[in-house]
Amino acid sequence: MTALAAENPRGCGYTLRSVRAVRMWMAMALAGQTFALAAEPAAAQAVSTQAVTSAGAAVPTFPIRPITLIVPSGPGGPLDITARTIQPGLSRAIGQPVIVENRPGASNKIAIQTLLRAPRDGHTIAVVSPAAMTIHPLLDSKAGWDPLRDFTPLIYAVDTPAVVTVHPSVPARTLAQLAAWIRANPNQATYATGGNGTSVHLSTAELLGRLGVSATHVAYKGDPPAFADLLSGQVHLMMPIIGIVKPHVDAGRLIALASSGTERSELMPELPTYRETGIPALADYSYNVWLGFVAAAGIPGSAQATLEEALTSALRQREVSEAFKAKGFRIVAAPSGPFMTIVRAEIERNRRTIDNGGIHAE
Repeated sequence: MTALAAENPRGCGYTLRSVRAVRMWMAMALAGQTFALAAEPAAAQAVSTQAVTSAGAAVPTFPIRPITLIVPSGPGGPLDITARTIQPGLSRAIGQPVIVENRPGASNKIAIQTLLRAPRDGHTIAVVSPAAMTIHPLLDSKAGWDPLRDFTPLIYAVDTPAVVTVHPSVPARTLAQLAAWIRANPNQATYATGGNGTSVHLSTAELLGRLGVSATHVAYKGDPPAFADLLSGQVHLMMPIIGIVKPHVDAGRLIALASSGTERSELMPELPTYRETGIPALADYSYNVWLGFVAAAGIPGSAQATLEEALTSALRQREVSEAFKAKGFRIVAAPSGPFMTIVRAEIERNRRTIDNGGIHAE
């Protein structure tokens, strides 16, 4: 190889013995490095190593590949709706494709264990509900995760009220009438949920407990089949989120009795909240189903910060926020600190509900 000469910007002449050395010199100059190139090949190799480690432009930054978003349910439920509503906005915000991966089954275990087994580099996240974060670890000592230890909280994203909903065959048009009917038919009344230990399960059990009545729990493998049996009259009662139930109430296929929210929803402004029913036991009671995003514990701090920022940005995009609003969701976008404060408080609340209601893993 013919020796080449290059001029240093500071005016010092160096003889570079290969085209590779010239390229390295140029890369380091563009990176703003202060250096001296030796004439010997061994010295040139040492400089090459320095360039790789100190020239920041050559180091890839997060994210470097698509983000996998794990959903612990099948298509159609609140978790899936949340994931697919935010998916396009999150992809725009983070600059990578976001791949939604449904992993239903085993009371969230399949999805959560998939998340915890993935490389802890921030490229795998999950959408979670109270079921995974504040219920299953209380019901099942062998669940396999600790919500306060095993996750990196990213954002409490959205919440939405549930609706006490009955099939038209149930002779009740108010919550008080429903309580009276269940009390008169203790062995007949049934309520559906998407599974044992879901947020719908505990919120329904808590409501019935406050009303002083009980009904038979019918657990399904997900919200969609449970809701299908409510529509067909196979079960009497369910508490779906408001966005799912509204079209069927409007069409007369179902009857909505009350909303669990703190205030009336714009989606169904005629529907009273628990507090507005006049039932004393519900005077200070409300509950919203919330959805958030987490990664496994131990991801780099820079990845956590990037994900939090991208999720917040996605929720604020007009297209995304309007899509959530149309489905009855309220944008919260609470960061990781307040998110975990809510999780801790709800763990204690659910612990009391489980103990008082005799709820156990099935």
